[in-house]
Amino acid sequence: MKIIEKLLSLPNKGKYFEKLVYELLKDIGFENVRLQNAGSQFGYDISARKYSHELGQYEVWKFECKNLNRKLNVTDIASKLVWHDAKDIDRFVIVSPTDLSNELHHILENTEVPFAIELWIGESLESKFIQSKAALQKLGLEDYVISTPVEPHIYTPQAVRFDFFDSPKPNAYDYFIVDTRVIKSHTESSYQVWLQLTNKSNEKLDVLTLNVITTQYIQNTQKRIIRQHTLRGINEPTRLYFHPSEIIGKSIAVLPDAKIYSVLPKTSETLLLELSKIVVPGYYKFYFEGSAIWNKRRISFKSEIFSVNVIDHSQNRNFLFVYSQKHYNSPMAALLKTENNIWEKLQGIYNGKNSELRLQPLKHKNDSNIQKWQVTAKSDNKSLTVPLETQSHEELWETEFENFLKSLSKKAGFNVE
Repeated sequence: MKIIEKLLSLPNKGKYFEKLVYELLKDIGFENVRLQNAGSQFGYDISARKYSHELGQYEVWKFECKNLNRKLNVTDIASKLVWHDAKDIDRFVIVSPTDLSNELHHILENTEVPFAIELWIGESLESKFIQSKAALQKLGLEDYVISTPVEPHIYTPQAVRFDFFDSPKPNAYDYFIVDTRVIKSHTESSYQVWLQLTNKSNEKLDVLTLNVITTQYIQNTQKRIIRQHTLRGINEPTRLYFHPSEIIGKSIAVLPDAKIYSVLPKTSETLLLELSKIVVPGYYKFYFEGSAIWNKRRISFKSEIFSVNVIDHSQNRNFLFVYSQKHYNSPMAALLKTENNIWEKLQGIYNGKNSELRLQPLKHKNDSNIQKWQVTAKSDNKSLTVPLETQSHEELWETEFENFLKSLSKKAGFNVE
């Protein structure tokens, strides 16, 4: 395969490969072909449109180009897919001279996404390149031919999908200790779960029921609690309110009685499920389940487990509200386990007028496994700085990509490290 060999031996092969694919797409019928600038790719390298005679409309295609001297693995691709939903893409194409790893193939086969994923790899990529005179000329292979073109492999999208996820970039997390284990939880402050309903079919989808079921409830009014807050915002879609029960296993309706939520054919809708203000304080684990009618069939759907910590500030005095640049997990255990006199001094300042508590990391030596932090507490007439140490300088805060990998591995049936 001369084209593959040539691609793998290119100087500056990543960027040059993207430019070759850009020329290729213009030659084989794509329109509005756009090459992304470095550093602003948002999950793809090239975007384009192509008219679908079958659908009678244009489709949006996005291409991720990888020119590596090895098989592509999960981390090469999964972070790209997390950017996309059914509203901004019809087909995602992985373009690579080399094959995918078995793990990545397995994930793509077992993970349902609302758009098609197409593989232009190896021989199928050569079959695309021989259709482009401009690309072949740049490779110095103008006269190259292959005997039998190979069609790309396509992972087809699911017609109907129900995707639950925590609201992106939450403003705050609570940290507290249960049985010596530090719990990190979303807070009751504007807590939201998003439900994206995707209907790629020609039939209407009617959601009939939606319930929330509690799997764990812990009273927490007497525990130390740290609320770590950052200033971030989100855009809000259609809103429904839910309140999980403190009784484990109890199901409470989220969709109002006799209400049917319809998703028209070829559309995608998002429901914002916001925590009600009437929830009994405590730490909750819960999931959602529901039912719908599609194509004259009744179907059911279910979410993963979510968690939220609800505080009654008038009852719980053992509470600290801490600001930081981002959500840091590492120092939380050390702060929760500070001596009683230190905790009480921090609380005294926190309860004062115009109080503010800030958490920040300090510089550390590169060869040290000790990360140093400090909490600075200030009010009108008091101030206190508390130093903290953790055993690793590696920050463990969760990212959307890490959560996406966890959900992929859960569906595919194996762990992603």
